[in-house]
Amino acid sequence: VGEVVCFDEGKTATIARAYPMEDKYAIKPLGAATEIRGPNSSFVYFKISELKRAVPLTEPDAASEPPLKQAKTEVVAEPVQVQPETASMERHRPGRLEGRVKWF
Repeated sequence: VGEVVCFDEGKTATIARAYPMEDKYAIKPLGAATEIRGPNSSFVYFKISELKRAVPLTEPDAASEPPLKQAKTEVVAEPVQVQPETASMERHRPGRLEGRVKWF
């Protein structure tokens, strides 16, 4: 709705009402106050194949976004470095149910 389209040999209009499931579009000529009507003020609907965009869609440019907002295409795992002192302490520490018992 509100999109500028060309119809009927280059005439331009805006889409006033859109029913895409039924492929029905009511249009209003540029500068007109009302949409196009048929005889006896009946509604006239156009199919999408009868309408053409006046201005083509622009593709979003990936470079326009800041680097932190751009989608990442590669997954890189950062290596985890464990200090040797901590690793040796964890190896020699007793498990949950074995080893010392604390009495209070």
